Amino acid sequence: DGVKAGQFNYYSATQTFDNEFTTSFTYGKHTIRVKNIATHASSYALIQCCATEQKVWVINEGINGSYTGDWITRGLMSATVNPYDDFVLMQLGTNDRGTKGVSAFKSRLKTCVDLINSLSNNNAKILLLTSVPDSPTNALNPAYFYNMQTVDTVISSVAIELNLAHVSQYKHANQYVIDGTVIWADGLHPNDFGYKIMYENLRNQIFKV
Repeated sequence: DGVKAGQFNYYSATQTFDNEFTTSFTYGKHTIRVKNIATHASSYALIQCCATEQKVWVINEGINGSYTGDWITRGLMSATVNPYDDFVLMQLGTNDRGTKGVSAFKSRLKTCVDLINSLSNNNAKILLLTSVPDSPTNALNPAYFYNMQTVDTVISSVAIELNLAHVSQYKHANQYVIDGTVIWADGLHPNDFGYKIMYENLRNQIFKV
């Protein structure tokens, strides 16, 4: 970033191909420049390679029972997303079934995407996710105005319109449901197997996008 972060004096070092120099930086994204400042033409260091120790932070900010409106009006998004985020995975919509109006749900989804872009300074790659299907019993709950298939369709349409990646856990897990596998702990939330197939699908899809 234009500021010297470290220096290795090879004049007094043992002549070997195994010399190493390590330095550290503050967390964030940096531009790194390696420069030989020797004053003699025959004096130089052969740089064999540069290696970066990288770390990955995965933060789950899910709030049980929340819907898109909560993340917009309660400041939840601003308490979660920051400019350092490389990826933001947003899986909302299951609880939006308790609100009237599919078009309103779609509008709130787009507002959430706008908030993520603003809070991350447009640095984060956004992945939209749809949760797993609900059980037949849960789908008949009179408190819901539409089903998870509609949620998946709306999220897919938003992803297409905004040119975002979409990982549909709904479609992936639905095949297991068709085959008779129980993926729920309570008819809505996944059991251990449900979470396992969600993880495997997400892992495989992330490398594609």
